[in-house]
Amino acid sequence: MILIFTSIEILAVTIALYVYTRHALDYEKITISGKQLLFERSWGGKIQQHEFNTVWTKLVHNESTGKDLVLKTSTKEVPIGFFVGANERERFGKELERYLGI
Repeated sequence: MILIFTSIEILAVTIALYVYTRHALDYEKITISGKQLLFERSWGGKIQQHEFNTVWTKLVHNESTGKDLVLKTSTKEVPIGFFVGANERERFGKELERYLGI
């Protein structure tokens, strides 16, 4: 009986560690070079890259929640700031807006 519960517990810990390792190295990176903004996100081992022109890009708050930040142009919208704490989000948004619309 003990062996069964021990096996279940080891399986649960293994699954939890697997999920943790898939997202342990997640990140978002913004690189601004002149009028080019490159946004890169790694989520679960998959890397997404989006390129924007800083002149045509605006930073807006998501209409549905009002908290999430979105990089928006006429053709695409990309939510950003998943890893920024709620108390730091406003400061992050103001700092990023200084580079947009130049």
